[in-house]
Amino acid sequence: MGCVNGKRSGAQRREAKHQQQLQHQHRQQPAILPSLNDAADVLTSDSDEDVFGDGMGIQMCLPGRDSKPNSRSGTPKLLSEANTPKLKSEAGTPKQGSKYGLGLPKPKSKSGTPKTRSETGTPKTKSDAYTSPIAKPEGGGSKSGSPYEHGSTRRNSHSSSHFLESLDLDLGISRLSRISDQYLPASGSRVVRVPDGNYELRFSYLTQRGYYPEALDKVNQDSFCAHTVFGDNPDDHFFGVFDGHGEFGTQCSQFVKKNLCENLLRNQHYLTDPVQAYHEAFLTTNTQLHRNSIDDSMSGTTAITALVRGRTLYVANVGDSRAVIAERRGNNFVAVDLSTDQTPFREDECTRVKACGARILTLDQLEGLKNPDVRCWGGEGDDDGDPPRLWVQNGMYPGTAFTRSIGDSAAEEIGVIAMPEVLVMDLTSQHPFFVIASDGVFEFLNSQTVVDMVAKYNDPKEACAAIVAESYRLWLQYETRTDDITIIVVHIQNLNDDHVTVESYYRDSPVLPLKSPGVKSPGRASRDVFKGSRPARSDFSRARARAIEASLDPDEPWVPTTEPHVKTPEEEAQIKRALQGNFLFEGLTERQRHTLIDCMDLLEVNAGDVIIRQGFESDLFYIVESGEFEASFSQSGTGTAGAVQDAGKVVHLYTADSNPCFGELALMYNKPGLATVRAASNGSLWVLEREAFRGVLLMKYMQRPSVKILRSVEIFSKLSLSHLHSLAEALTEATFEEGQVIVKKDQKLDAFYIVNKGDVDITYHDSENDDGEQFQLPRASLEWTGERCAFIERSDDIRQDLPQAKSFGEWLLTNVPAKSITVVATTDVECWYISRRAFEAAVGPLSLILKEDAKYMEKMSHLRRLQLAEVDVHAFQRITLKDLDWQETVYSTDCCDVGVVLCKKSDDVISMKRYQRRKVQRLGREGQVLLERTLFKQLRPSPFVPHLLATPIDSDNVALVLNCVLAGPLELLLRSPLDENSARFLVANVVLAVELLHKDGVVYRGISPDVLMIDRKGRLQLVDFRFAKQMSDERTFTVCGMADFLAPEIIQGQGHGLASDWWAVGVLMYFMLQTELPFGSWRDNELEIFGRIARRQLTFPSSFSPEAVDLIDKLLVVDPTKRLGCDSHGSLAIREHPWFRGINWDKHLDCSVEVPSEIMTRLQLAIDFLPVDDSYQVFDLQPDEDDPPWLDGW
Repeated sequence: MGCVNGKRSGAQRREAKHQQQLQHQHRQQPAILPSLNDAADVLTSDSDEDVFGDGMGIQMCLPGRDSKPNSRSGTPKLLSEANTPKLKSEAGTPKQGSKYGLGLPKPKSKSGTPKTRSETGTPKTKSDAYTSPIAKPEGGGSKSGSPYEHGSTRRNSHSSSHFLESLDLDLGISRLSRISDQYLPASGSRVVRVPDGNYELRFSYLTQRGYYPEALDKVNQDSFCAHTVFGDNPDDHFFGVFDGHGEFGTQCSQFVKKNLCENLLRNQHYLTDPVQAYHEAFLTTNTQLHRNSIDDSMSGTTAITALVRGRTLYVANVGDSRAVIAERRGNNFVAVDLSTDQTPFREDECTRVKACGARILTLDQLEGLKNPDVRCWGGEGDDDGDPPRLWVQNGMYPGTAFTRSIGDSAAEEIGVIAMPEVLVMDLTSQHPFFVIASDGVFEFLNSQTVVDMVAKYNDPKEACAAIVAESYRLWLQYETRTDDITIIVVHIQNLNDDHVTVESYYRDSPVLPLKSPGVKSPGRASRDVFKGSRPARSDFSRARARAIEASLDPDEPWVPTTEPHVKTPEEEAQIKRALQGNFLFEGLTERQRHTLIDCMDLLEVNAGDVIIRQGFESDLFYIVESGEFEASFSQSGTGTAGAVQDAGKVVHLYTADSNPCFGELALMYNKPGLATVRAASNGSLWVLEREAFRGVLLMKYMQRPSVKILRSVEIFSKLSLSHLHSLAEALTEATFEEGQVIVKKDQKLDAFYIVNKGDVDITYHDSENDDGEQFQLPRASLEWTGERCAFIERSDDIRQDLPQAKSFGEWLLTNVPAKSITVVATTDVECWYISRRAFEAAVGPLSLILKEDAKYMEKMSHLRRLQLAEVDVHAFQRITLKDLDWQETVYSTDCCDVGVVLCKKSDDVISMKRYQRRKVQRLGREGQVLLERTLFKQLRPSPFVPHLLATPIDSDNVALVLNCVLAGPLELLLRSPLDENSARFLVANVVLAVELLHKDGVVYRGISPDVLMIDRKGRLQLVDFRFAKQMSDERTFTVCGMADFLAPEIIQGQGHGLASDWWAVGVLMYFMLQTELPFGSWRDNELEIFGRIARRQLTFPSSFSPEAVDLIDKLLVVDPTKRLGCDSHGSLAIREHPWFRGINWDKHLDCSVEVPSEIMTRLQLAIDFLPVDDSYQVFDLQPDEDDPPWLDGW
């Protein structure tokens, strides 16, 4: 860049530009060369799923303008090298792409605002500047042989061969691992069906690299993608355009194109809350780009993406590319912008970056040609080629004209962030098409002009060609070069308005954290720009909502319902061979396996019969006995009952000799079929129902001592559930016939007995009455629990029924003197018994357990008193929702928001869970909400479960007011691996939190980064009890939780208990240290992941310490009885593991340990840049006049 004193004014620059244009009049006109699209030129896959590409073509710098930074890319030559931060390439990283001219900056003359010159009076005549080298196709469309790129359309052979020789064909080839590339068919456009709405999307795309006279080999820095059936969901379709800028803009845009899609699909919120997933995916991609070898210090990319999910459209924008949708109004089409450019022209963005330390100056102001203290720029339409830019306080970089981007790490310190603004709207029949395009389109065309041009063509291919041609022509008419130009046009066809309510809203992000009680975040002001777009609501995947609802249903006593089907030895052998290696059937006893085979029925089928239909739920598992069965996948998302060709492309073949089993997930839970399975020939199938499968699994535990019985014994009431589990395992079963003496008068009682079935007579003997007094255990005392046991105690010769105790000999386990008794069976009797030695080996001395429990309760009560002293508890005794000012939302589930509120009466800032009553009823979540309220009330004091201060209610909402200030889910801290010290702190918190829950007999089943919460002090808080359950027995059989964190016993349906939480702790610890999951990637389907979990197929990175590997290894043990934390030592064995050496558990328990600085730094960044979302749920139901029954007593 030239010196400040030598800088020309805007008028001088325009005059110089005019002279340059005159000099170029006689030059040879540039040829329009097609972009080298990786999806079209490199791969020739016939996949029907997706396409994504990078245009890589000729670009050049605008002569005479190299002294200015990119107007949008923000990559100027620095005015003062002394003030330049040391970049990655300067630190030793080799610069990339010099072979292809990638070292050149990407000059842009405008700020990204569409500016139609004809509207501002600029003449549009050939004599004014260049004669366009492109003749607009007749009718505005393209013809055969057009130089424009349409995937597989014809190319200039000379140009193509030139690039094939000079470019590395692998450059820019990045793809989703489990989705193949494709290119457009010969027609130039592709059609995909959206089952939810029964309509079609017809799309095409076109990318054209820019023309740069002095850099003819400059590659196209734009990238794009079009993923149909995104993430295997036929209702999801994803489109994106990424406009790179800076020296390494090409690499940045290609990196983001690949990784953003992957991060979005892998995000835990993708299925339930796409907006939250969008926010986190953008930030994760930004972090990954920083960590990559690509030098993004002064390079980056914008991103405009559109996700179609059924009838809903989600548009996420970072930068100044644009999305526009057409709305039919009468006979006209009106352009509706779906994104807003993020530049200093916006007051909210300007205020935000200034708060982060940015200076906002034009180049003329920076160089002293204009007063820097006076805002000299107007609106985006009249920036005069010198838009406002962002500069550090004491330097002349980075000079970006945008306020948000992915990459640009040097600009992050002054507020250039990667947080997208997300718009969500419902699609209707009044929306015929939408467009997403890079700013190369909108430099000289406004949104309405683009919509009008698209509306002229029935084919999106022709619309793309016309818009790119016109954009290119206008660039050369008013500039000496062109920008890269990329566009995707998507037609919406045959969408009907069946009960559709049109909604659109923005969900943007906060920038500053909540400062103090009563003070709203300055970042909240940014929402004013979108006032007209509210109210807002959340969208959740219907399939996911059903799965969660089904998984949370109360346990049912599944039993086989089919009559045994007699099979020949050959048939049994064939079935056993088919089940070998299938994870669902591993670990079964021989009796269970035999019973399962008996429950299978033989189904005869004819060629063409549909066995499983794509998109429909099933509860049947199949084994091929004979014949062939084809699995086919259809982009329409459903396997129709029509002709065979409707089923889609055949992707798998099942036969008796190869791949004989299908439908495994149907045995676990309601899972819509991902493919249609059809009989390719006549054949037969062995069929197993889910109900029978569950019933057989329960057989293993039907005869075992019940924890429910043990808990009802008074002396065991203080034992934890893990102790009761261990005790149940140690009990021995004994049977006695009618009249048989169980305990004789003179016999020393050496065991504690529990009567399970039958009646007994007990005679107590003492020194004053050797004959004793005989009592018969009445059946009436057993009926209240349905169990066949009771205990009768004599007191002053008065008979006393104590139905809560079902045992005798309890004095053997305590220091109470032994009693002399006689016990006789009056009917056939079944008992469980255990000696004192066996009891203490299983759980420890009973007196010590009771003493430790009392000590624990006192300590927890003391901590709770300290916590409550920090807040005015009395102010919440009669609080109403009107007394609480909702500040921000930090977390959402399918039926509630979790946020921070201000108490108007006391100025206390606390957290609150707010449930929308009608949404709860609509989703059938009444029981779940009541369970969460009950758990908050009944759980013993814990520093990791906030105290419930109040439960206010009004006509719209019910709420739980919690004594904590939440920052958000744990995943906020896990954008990259933690060091082991920080991970140790968090895992220790999780271990203590789980340990305390287990003392209350609660299995949490929610240990994952997106369910566990962190407060603003950096400490763990449990506030989401969706998956939790108060265990009344040893095992529960509900399948619920996060798929990657499920323990093998949950997956195999064999019932699970508290041990499943310790497995999840192992998975979480692995993820903290690696930010990858141990049993496979999100790219894998659930069946593959479940198989790896059941077989424990994992490897450990070399970066893990030996102690960390050992702890994770012992937590991730398939057999829950051998898992660390599940033996008689309980969680103490985990706390004493060498990885925790040096941990002061008492200080962790009373929260006096200092939070590691890495955690606090990450937390502060998360608070600064992650989304705050005011109430965004909208419901069309009228308020109930009366409270429904489920709210009685709330």
